[in-house]
Amino acid sequence: MYTTQSKIAARFFHDLASYLATWCIERTRKIVWYTSAMKNTLHALTNQNLLTELKALVKNECEVLGQIIRYLQEVEVRSLHLELGYSSLFSFLHTASWIF
Repeated sequence: MYTTQSKIAARFFHDLASYLATWCIERTRKIVWYTSAMKNTLHALTNQNLLTELKALVKNECEVLGQIIRYLQEVEVRSLHLELGYSSLFSFLHTASWIF
């Protein structure tokens, strides 16, 4: 039998996964122009520089994602989404225009 705390945690991570999927799609749409502009710049990089910069970007993405998750956990712990009138963290993340 699940405890209330484990149900809250399960709901949090479910909401987080849904939000991150939507966020990634939105971010992808917003940076399409950047990708085309970078194409020529990337083409000019040496193979070694390309791989070095890619590794740094992936590392940075993982660190940022970890920070986002920690912040969202704290929002959940403080019930800030409820104070702001959202029924769940999911609705907070999907309708809060300040995120994008």
